[in-house]
Amino acid sequence: MPHRTVALLLLATAAALETLHLSNKRSCLFHAPEETTTPVPLVVVLHGYNVEPLNTLDFYFSDLKRLAEERGLAIAAPRGRRLGARGNDGSLCWAAGACCCRTKTKDDADVSFIDEVVEAVRRRAAISALVLVGHSNGGSLALRVACARRDVDALAIFNAPLTHDCAVPATRLYLRHGAADAMLGGREASRVAHPHVPGVGVRETVARFARANGCAGAVESNATQAAHAWDALAPRALVRRSEHRNCAAPVVFDVVDELGHWPSFGLLQTDLRAPLLFAIYGEPITAASAKNNVRLGRPTRIK
Repeated sequence: MPHRTVALLLLATAAALETLHLSNKRSCLFHAPEETTTPVPLVVVLHGYNVEPLNTLDFYFSDLKRLAEERGLAIAAPRGRRLGARGNDGSLCWAAGACCCRTKTKDDADVSFIDEVVEAVRRRAAISALVLVGHSNGGSLALRVACARRDVDALAIFNAPLTHDCAVPATRLYLRHGAADAMLGGREASRVAHPHVPGVGVRETVARFARANGCAGAVESNATQAAHAWDALAPRALVRRSEHRNCAAPVVFDVVDELGHWPSFGLLQTDLRAPLLFAIYGEPITAASAKNNVRLGRPTRIK
């Protein structure tokens, strides 16, 4: 796609979003349905390390933008602080716990900031549910916020473990991990191997939510070939799904072969529609949905 077309698409997206200016010179992108007489779900999208909120919406979670238009969602995409851990580079970062930012583990300024974001949105729209969606460093912050608020209705977490030691709430959880994500332990995902990402690991994160939700039944596991995003002849990635049963709220854990640390980038671009519908509305996420895992956006190859 020509660069000019990409730029026009980005401008069109930006025009549809309002910027909320909050305390301490912090900001948040915001979208709400133009006309609604009933409360709507609020989806708070938390970007990964050094990724701008607008880029997160455009490239990682474009499926969410389509859902907002189709079903009338409110979206808030706050911006982190320039607290990057890599020297003094000032990369955008969230104080999610023992990871990524040049802050102390007890730094809860970003948790308080998300509280402020939610309240700012509530002054503008009636909210029926609070859903947190996060990637990488933002996913870890979403988990930390859920521990602190206790009123989060659902979480959709991509490529992130719990990096803050806290008691997780009983809430609906979808967590996706890439089997090729070397930063978080790769295929085994039993521990966090990367020295910059300490934490309990994604499998233990899922296990803690299963315990908090009182999941007593057997874990149903299946493996499904997920369709490649834009090349019908390309090899199909295997989605290994584990779904906990008999829970106060469902817990679903996907491991996707060939998927690295980015939720919808690279040679394998997976559609996030089904996981988002599961998180926001509790719609069943089944093996059939994985078969239709075809991304509608343009192909993007990342070398």
